[in-house]
Amino acid sequence: MDSNSTGYGWVGSGDNGINAYGSNAGGYFHGPSAARLMWGPATTGSTPLAVPPVGTFTGRPAATPMSLRPLRDFSLRQHHGGYFKDANGSGYANVGVSENGIEAYGNTAGGYFVDANSGGATYAYAGYGNYGIYASGPTEGGHFLGPPVNWAAVATSTYKIQGTGTVSFVQNHPTDKDKVIVYACPEGDEVATYTRGTAKLVNGEARVKLGETFQWVTNPDLGLTAHLTPRGEAVALAVESLSTTELVVRGPKGGPSNLTFDYLVYGLRIGFEESSIVQEKQRESYIPSFHDHAERYSKFPEMRAFNSLERFKTMESLVRGVSPASIDTSRSKH
Repeated sequence: MDSNSTGYGWVGSGDNGINAYGSNAGGYFHGPSAARLMWGPATTGSTPLAVPPVGTFTGRPAATPMSLRPLRDFSLRQHHGGYFKDANGSGYANVGVSENGIEAYGNTAGGYFVDANSGGATYAYAGYGNYGIYASGPTEGGHFLGPPVNWAAVATSTYKIQGTGTVSFVQNHPTDKDKVIVYACPEGDEVATYTRGTAKLVNGEARVKLGETFQWVTNPDLGLTAHLTPRGEAVALAVESLSTTELVVRGPKGGPSNLTFDYLVYGLRIGFEESSIVQEKQRESYIPSFHDHAERYSKFPEMRAFNSLERFKTMESLVRGVSPASIDTSRSKH
């Protein structure tokens, strides 16, 4: 609505894309050239407006008549399909400007979107404070789909991100400027925490202080496991005790008293011990298509040697004598 209430309009009203009314015209459109187009009013009193059309209108069939007449220039911005501003000028939007469909500005947010049927519970801000997007919904904060069956839900239930693909990071290849390295995060049947490092036996014993923050996020009463790997010598090491703050390791009697070893301690994230692993189906969750990977291998067959399947085929062949051609990968097609 304009400041003196002589013109107003709705977008997405009833069965109409736009409903608009004004004392001068229901709609006014100004392109980058001198041509302008006015739509309505069709009559003044009972006398039709007999005026020549200006510009070209192709939005409706020719069989549907409408009255078009030239307008005086209202000094709308050149090169804009539309310009909208609130009464105090703190919020405004350009439609069809430069290479952008919509540019929007506001003192609180660039854009605000809400689902009326949700009672205001489903909404999203665009360009809000320090956030590019700020969104909330009763079920998910955001839902994203990728072809053909890949999907990801953000801020849903107890999950930050849930979906059918993997969580990966990408980093430039250190020696080939035309390639990148894509690593995937480990995935398991628990919400795990870990800490790791290197320590040394002193007189056959090591009391290792674990990372200080590990105790703050890890359940101290269950789920703790430790893995030890001696360096330099094949020596049996034993975990004497383990907590979220300390790992105590002992070497064998008569063994080296100053052996160096690596350790890895896993635990359960506190508060997430009961995360449900098997759940009822709410949407299809097929394994995403590997069409993109297949296309990449067809163009760059040398890249195939770096994937996990090829690496493990080589291991099976060297360690167990299993022929790579005999390895069954049919389960991954489901």
